[in-house]
Amino acid sequence: GNAQSVCVGNIDFYSTDANSLLPFFGEVHICYLPDQGRVAGLSKFARITEVFSKRLQTPRDLARDIAASIEDLLAPLGVLVVMKFVHLNASSVACLHGSQGGLPCASTTKAVKVEVQAKGRFLDERSEERLEMLALIGVDHTNSNSS
Repeated sequence: GNAQSVCVGNIDFYSTDANSLLPFFGEVHICYLPDQGRVAGLSKFARITEVFSKRLQTPRDLARDIAASIEDLLAPLGVLVVMKFVHLNASSVACLHGSQGGLPCASTTKAVKVEVQAKGRFLDERSEERLEMLALIGVDHTNSNSS
């Protein structure tokens, strides 16, 4: 079929990394190819993201859990979850809490990282649908690590 992708973008999240116990936060973009017209309301995606982000996990696990949940909920032809996030390190956390002992803080701006999880028709890294959605979200497709 010629299903049109549905995208819900800029869903803010804040979570804690299970390995480092340090915060990571940013936004999630969810795209899916509906099967037989099965769609969900926008608030559903924000709720799914919020529920999973409250758990202790790695960024990869968070993206994977969101993708799996949408797959279970809608049984779409494909799911693409793109997470753009900042992962704080120990020194930037100390800086935020003012516990640098009066020393000047180095810049806490960190490079934005990207986590991509794909299922179904979005799995093929060269697929037109996937490239189109990544371009829409503003992610360089050569830079997206997928599992």
